[in-house]
Amino acid sequence: MSKKSFKYYDYEVLMGGISYDYYDYEVHCRVKAGVVLPCEHPYGMNCRCNARRYAGRTIAWAREREIKRGEVKVKAAKLRVLAANQRTMAAGYRRQAAHPIYPGQDLICLSKAAISSALAARSETKADLLDASLSFTDPRSNPGIY
Repeated sequence: MSKKSFKYYDYEVLMGGISYDYYDYEVHCRVKAGVVLPCEHPYGMNCRCNARRYAGRTIAWAREREIKRGEVKVKAAKLRVLAANQRTMAAGYRRQAAHPIYPGQDLICLSKAAISSALAARSETKADLLDASLSFTDPRSNPGIY
């Protein structure tokens, strides 16, 4: 059970360590008998809330999946930072290619800039794929993330 104050729960009966009929503030969904209740948003709304995402699943399972979703978000953010650093490196190589110190340095720097730009594009694409994997509303459609 969450360490939230009892005033946040509508009705709570503790039996065997399981809370009944409460709102879980960590996953942001209503729970009854340890199972996530479906949301009350209109079906055509495509709300993408956790109650719709995890409806019918146990709250322990939903919490575990939220942790995995958080890890995926962190991984995507790290890839975006890496891509930004690679783009900065490519820009530095291009600046150096504009003012070569020795003959042939401009070709070397432009080649390194192209490689760094390609690596940045790859890192950004991986981050986009991770973000896209989080956009699925049905956990059964992407079992690797959910």
